[in-house]
Amino acid sequence: MAPKAVPADPLIDTAIRNDNGIRIVGGSGAAGRLEVSSKDSWVAGDKPVGWRPVCDDAYFDNTMAQVMCKLLGYTYGRQFFSPTVTYRAPDPNATRTGGPVGSMTCFPQRAAGRLLQGVASFDDEADAAQTDEPLILQRKGGAQRGRALAPLRGSVNTPRKAPYGCNFLLGSCDYTGPLAGIECSVPPFTSPPSPVQQSSLIRMVGGQSSTGGAEANLCDGEYDFRCAIYGRAELLVEDWPGSRPGKWLVDARFPDEPFDIPTAPSDDPEDFDASNYTAWVTVKGGDFANALTVQSLQYEVTPSCADGRLFAIYCGVII
Repeated sequence: MAPKAVPADPLIDTAIRNDNGIRIVGGSGAAGRLEVSSKDSWVAGDKPVGWRPVCDDAYFDNTMAQVMCKLLGYTYGRQFFSPTVTYRAPDPNATRTGGPVGSMTCFPQRAAGRLLQGVASFDDEADAAQTDEPLILQRKGGAQRGRALAPLRGSVNTPRKAPYGCNFLLGSCDYTGPLAGIECSVPPFTSPPSPVQQSSLIRMVGGQSSTGGAEANLCDGEYDFRCAIYGRAELLVEDWPGSRPGKWLVDARFPDEPFDIPTAPSDDPEDFDASNYTAWVTVKGGDFANALTVQSLQYEVTPSCADGRLFAIYCGVII
């Protein structure tokens, strides 16, 4: 007997991608990059409503993705990752305050005082002092408030009939990402989730709490804890004379917390081997405060590393 056909679901067939002040862009069907709308002036500018993508930060998880999908009318939701959704190409005209939003918090509209997760606002000067977000003048009722400085924050332009309302701050990520993506469905998901995407412009070897540190031979013995904590970075740069066609991944080095490049040969395949690299990058300067990528700084590519040191770095999330 042939299996019974499953009726087509209109929400899946028509792939609703815009409702209740949020939308899905890129991707396909009911999966893609999340964008939220707002009437707040720093988001909307001279338009009635402005749209911003959302940082894939510590506040955005599968719970938040499900809330976003419910705002679109779906039953189930989860995070979605793909190279073109999670990251976008650099824009030389992008500004810090024009970047993605983050620290998303949502609450049921019928009980606006109860937060779904996270902290929706900063209630005193101490809270504002603990954030690295840009500060702006806040006004209430046309009069300047006693507390003049607060982080850039806003509200998603959801109608009162929507099941949730959401707030946000200016995001911690830059224009390129990583950006939040969502995948929505009416029936439960039957396929595995998409794998987490990494940046195509820079990659880390170690230096993250989930992956540990760099190669052990970059440090001086068992009491040198840098290799257990820090990692090293590799950049994608334009063609370099003598290299193969296309772009090259090369080691980046900076002056702080350096690793000494080992000169002694090693038979351990897990060790760092400088002979695997034919090009080395030294960052010489640039606008470090506003640069959106390391590639936008001033750098020099050379066939060897003159001072024999590698930049060491650690990445983590502060909540």
